[in-house]
Amino acid sequence: MGGQTSRMVREIVEDSMYIIRQTNRQKYEQSVAVHREVRSKIEELKRINEKMIHSAKQDAQRAELFETFQSVDAQKKSLDNVVSVQMAVLLFACAPYIHTYR
Repeated sequence: MGGQTSRMVREIVEDSMYIIRQTNRQKYEQSVAVHREVRSKIEELKRINEKMIHSAKQDAQRAELFETFQSVDAQKKSLDNVVSVQMAVLLFACAPYIHTYR
């Protein structure tokens, strides 16, 4: 009977060790899967962050370009006014001569 008891104890220990190994393996596989998923999410967040930084830089460049266009437009209007005044002065100065040659 002593041999049978030790065999039963050995089988119980072996079964327990098998269950522990299987549980450990499942936990390890779950841990690896979760780790991969977390790493994937981190990479995705890095890509999104880069896009946002790039987009912010583009927005700043667009704003700067818009300000430049506004400045150029203001300068053009100023030059148009100067040219209009100069043309009026020129026409006024030439008016006596225009009537003479007709």
